[in-house]
Amino acid sequence: MEKQCFKCGEIKPLEAFYKHPMMLDGHLNKCAECTKSDVRANRKARIEYYQAYDRVRAKQPHRVEARKQYALDKPSHRPETNPQKYAARNKLHAAVRDGKITRPPECEICSASDEVLHGHHEDYSKPLEVIWVCPACHSFIHAYWRAAERMAA
Repeated sequence: MEKQCFKCGEIKPLEAFYKHPMMLDGHLNKCAECTKSDVRANRKARIEYYQAYDRVRAKQPHRVEARKQYALDKPSHRPETNPQKYAARNKLHAAVRDGKITRPPECEICSASDEVLHGHHEDYSKPLEVIWVCPACHSFIHAYWRAAERMAA
């Protein structure tokens, strides 16, 4: 089944729309991509409000406890488990901060320009050699690596 997005006018499969129980067909009339775009634009337009909201929300006791538990459950996120990784990240952040390295305006893989780019290290022993990628491409790179590791094992 297909549906037309009222925002972009494209006809897309029903899976391209978020579910919504109040709609006749059970899905929003705006596609997921247009919805995401609107949410990003709203957050950007009202950034002070959302930053204040996020600060208050982050201090809620159950969220503080959840972050502590997450850090304990995920040993790969602790600096002591991979000191070379954390040293490389710190050197890269310092170089960016000091203006020795500048982030390019777009992702080196997909050319997305509306995201904050991540510096991806292929080799942690070379901390200033990174490829600049959007969060989606960065996740894909690591998912690909994990899949390759599973297949090799």
